[in-house]
Amino acid sequence: MSTGNHPYFPPEIVLSGGVFVENDWNVFTLIAIFGAGWLAIMAVTLLFVQRVNPKLSSSDRCLVLWFTLCGCIHIFFEGYFIYNHHRMASMTDFFGQLWKEYALSDSRYMTSDPFVLCMESWTALIWGPLSLLTAHHITTSSPYRHPLQALVSTGHFYGALLYYCTSLYEDFFRGERYYRPEGYYFWFYFVGMNGAWIVIPLACLLGSMRAVGRAFEVQGAIGRGLEEVEMKKRSLTPFSTFRTGTSDEGLVPLASPAPQALRVLENVTATSLNTDGIWLSASSIDQDNDSINHRVPEELSSSAQPAIYNETILTICVSSKV
Repeated sequence: MSTGNHPYFPPEIVLSGGVFVENDWNVFTLIAIFGAGWLAIMAVTLLFVQRVNPKLSSSDRCLVLWFTLCGCIHIFFEGYFIYNHHRMASMTDFFGQLWKEYALSDSRYMTSDPFVLCMESWTALIWGPLSLLTAHHITTSSPYRHPLQALVSTGHFYGALLYYCTSLYEDFFRGERYYRPEGYYFWFYFVGMNGAWIVIPLACLLGSMRAVGRAFEVQGAIGRGLEEVEMKKRSLTPFSTFRTGTSDEGLVPLASPAPQALRVLENVTATSLNTDGIWLSASSIDQDNDSINHRVPEELSSSAQPAIYNETILTICVSSKV
């Protein structure tokens, strides 16, 4: 443990990892290398997306980049912190020096703070892999894309909100400040670098909510349409008299208590209906069965009403067998 001779606030905090070792890399060099790593990841991701799904929209490509970067940062950068949190003050490798630089805006990363350690562990182990999985589902236009996007975005937003609130609560209500007094560390490091995990996840969450809402709206419209079709089918009233032929001489009256079905099997384009019944050209009458198959005539009665069903199978119950 180290209790002095370090640049972190408050000055009396106990650092993890023994004696504090000052960074020997310039801050601009650290940030430049870290940014170059981001650009490399983005370039590889775009090439992958272009090969797998070249028709993916620009907005979705940006989201793929976002979730890929999140996954890599969570797993590798934050995973590094989880593994080395107990010796962070003495770390001198690239990630170690990056963390010591960032800790100037939040010294909890130098003290193995329970909240920060638990939050970063959950982020690296859960949100990291799920972020990469979300990027994959967006790339492949998977139906599971929006549930995952909403879940991960909620986790990002809630985690960042708790991170801000716990630090600011200690500052404003207990007077214990974890960031150095220079505005650069508070506004650029603490607010700016973490603000993306507030704004972008919130936008992603709202977008997923709208997409899911539209999906349920379409599903509901389809369901209502099917119900209307079923109601129309059920509302077709059976005729008590059925007549076939094209003239009065060819009419075949049907009258008997035994019900039977007439099925029009062809693509029905019109149905001639009037109060007396339905006119069809006789094609076959089976005296031994309960069903009679006929086709709709080309010439309909002048009193014909508009067609009820198009390109479907029409079943009309009649009262008897010849």
